[in-house]
Amino acid sequence: MASEVVLPSAGKGEFPRLQDTLAQVEGLLARAAAGVAPDSADSDALAAHFEAKQLIQEMSERAGVFEKRAREPDPDKRIYGPKMAQKVLEFIDALQAASEHAEELDEALAPLRARLAAAAVAAAAAVAAAAEAVAQAEREALAAAAAEQAELDEEVRLASERATVERAAAIARPLGSGSGDASFQRLEAADTVDALGRRKLIADLSLTQSLELLEGSCECAEFASALQALHLLCANIVARPEEALFRKVRLLNASFQQTVARYPGGVEALLALGFEESETLEGDEEAVCYVLEEPNLEEDIERWGRWYDGIKAHQAELLGRMEAHGVRALPVAAKGTGWAEGMAAPAPARPADNLTLHGQRGGGI
Repeated sequence: MASEVVLPSAGKGEFPRLQDTLAQVEGLLARAAAGVAPDSADSDALAAHFEAKQLIQEMSERAGVFEKRAREPDPDKRIYGPKMAQKVLEFIDALQAASEHAEELDEALAPLRARLAAAAVAAAAAVAAAAEAVAQAEREALAAAAAEQAELDEEVRLASERATVERAAAIARPLGSGSGDASFQRLEAADTVDALGRRKLIADLSLTQSLELLEGSCECAEFASALQALHLLCANIVARPEEALFRKVRLLNASFQQTVARYPGGVEALLALGFEESETLEGDEEAVCYVLEEPNLEEDIERWGRWYDGIKAHQAELLGRMEAHGVRALPVAAKGTGWAEGMAAPAPARPADNLTLHGQRGGGI
């Protein structure tokens, strides 16, 4: 059974995430400091230092926003209370200290960089000498060697094509599935999740391709549930295209995560329907959403008609899939709610023979 993607930052605001990142930076700088030793040849120390500087740079702009709020002199414009303001200023001081430590390590790590560069030059020289010796011995068989090289190049090309297919399959697998060899398990753990817990998406898939990927990544009941959800989304839009809430999906909505997003092909299907990622500011929090923009009917009725027909075509394709799998369609909603809402506790799992997995709560999914 496909396993659920765990959202490492679910429920945390931006400032707590910045605090977590700062703690990560401090750990990286501690690792980098180990490379200052006179006899050190630890290339990981340089990698840790570089990563820490990148994170500091990424945090600086947003940290400045929090600092400005914390230092607001006008009582009528203050957002934070004294405790929160103090917490923010302490964070700013710690970030400044980490930045200064990173700059100090720049110079302190210079000898390590020089040693590693010298070692790399020596290794390259050894490789070059070995290559020259081999070339000298094989000059009389140059024609045969050229033919062998051409054959090797073809093998490398075929191996690269196979690796590309295998990597796409590894990205498509749900995280923690335990499938695949060790290198792809490391890929799942390290390369397919961002700060919001999202796996890396496969770009530019059609709806048909997305549904095929989705069907292969989950069990029958789960696929039926996802089909119902996506079809209901299209049906609601077709019925009420002017209703903006029908055309908005919040990334961290629990129902969306549970039913669609956690499976490879789920978010790809949403993008194939025409939804695009968008960030909105809700209070002090940034919310990531997927939004389907409606063309202006009065300004360009032909463009609007093409857009509307496209949604109907997607609805028809989803309905065809549902009929092929014996899954019934859900009635359209009266008003737009559901995936546009914030994080909510997921509903308890239902038996596999009951494929109605989406309640019409207030008309939404």
